[in-house]
Formats: sequence, C-alpha cells, structure tokens
Amino acid sequence: MVLPVRVIMDPPTRPLERADAIVVFHGDYGERLDHAIELAERGFADVVVASTGAGGPWPGNVHCGQRDPVEIVCRLPRTASTRAEAAMFAAMARQRAWTEIIAVSSKEHVPRVRANLARCYDGRVTTAFVPRRGRLTLAAVLHEWLGLLDASTLRHWC
Repeated sequence: MVLPVRVIMDPPTRPLERADAIVVFHGDYGERLDHAIELAERGFADVVVASTGAGGPWPGNVHCGQRDPVEIVCRLPRTASTRAEAAMFAAMARQRAWTEIIAVSSKEHVPRVRANLARCYDGRVTTAFVPRRGRLTLAAVLHEWLGLLDASTLRHWC
C-alpha cells in the first residue's frame, strides 16, 4: 500500500500553462475557489467554474456570478461526487469548446480528479492544489485511495 499512498500524498505535477478555464472541485471551505481566482487573476484563464457540491451553504457562493476581473460560474453537479463533478465540467467544456483546463482540488484528491476527468474529458488537464486544512487522517487517505481505485479500475464510464 506504500505506492498507492505515495500517489495520493505526493501526486506528480507539471507547470501550469494558460488554459481555457479553471475548474474547482468542491470539498473545502472556499480555499480552492480562492486559489482558482488567484490563478485566473494571474492570467492562467479568463473563467473559473466551481462545483457547489451538495448545494448547501458554502463560503465560495459569494463569488458566484462575478464577471470582473474574471468570470466565475458556479454549478451544482447531479450528485455530490467527484465523478459527477468531472462529468459536469466535461459537459461545460464541450459546450464552450474548451481544449485545456486547470483542475483545482486538494493535494490528496488530485489523482482521483485526474482519473475521473480522463473518463469524461478529451482535452488537456493540468492540476493545481491547495494545502489541506488540518492533518490528513488515515480515514481520508483510505477514502482517496479507494476512490482512486474505483475511478481507475472499477468504473470505466463518465
């Protein structure tokens, strides 16, 4: 289990390049969206699309609908899952003819984000992550590892 845990704890990354959009996977207290907005303001994209997760109260909601200096679109996926978010982002990418996106999540979530986007989106994906709030628990590592296993081997659909 050492190799799979390392993939989650220290996922490989590559330098960010300009993309058509930055997509934000839900699961924090707004830090992911804040990081995505910062990347967009630095010129990496003109639009940020954020998943609102289950649709409840979320600090990032205050940015939804913003258009200046970057467009911020918030969407509710059909279910609160990484797979549903990936499908939602891929559908929007097809509608808007995006060929490259930057996906923002937490460091340990990045491998599962990549696996799910690979099932749904044909364009280029670069990932960026924000540090986790608090300590990473064994339960969280196990959750990500099992989710990655599911996305990579068990479910071959978007």
